[in-house]
Amino acid sequence: MTTREAIRIVSRALVYFLAWALSDISYLPQVIYSFFHYVNTAGAFNTSAFYRDHDLIALAFLAVRIVTLFIAAQWFYRGGPLVHSYFLNPSSSEDLAE
Repeated sequence: MTTREAIRIVSRALVYFLAWALSDISYLPQVIYSFFHYVNTAGAFNTSAFYRDHDLIALAFLAVRIVTLFIAAQWFYRGGPLVHSYFLNPSSSEDLAE
């Protein structure tokens, strides 16, 4: 097995990021529901504003994590020269020229 084939296998195995992103998508309905629950409520101690802001931050970070994981999964799956240079040390770059 050449180094190029090993890199291809490892990068395809790292499509685990895709499964992780799909798992995070399953949390979206819960966070969105909780956010909209506190959008229009006004409490005596303004605790609803805290929960609304908390859910907004959680929703934003969840969306960023999902997008980042999808981009990482595509990057690893394509296995271009950047992926090869990421997994290989500089001394073994002669395998890429083959």
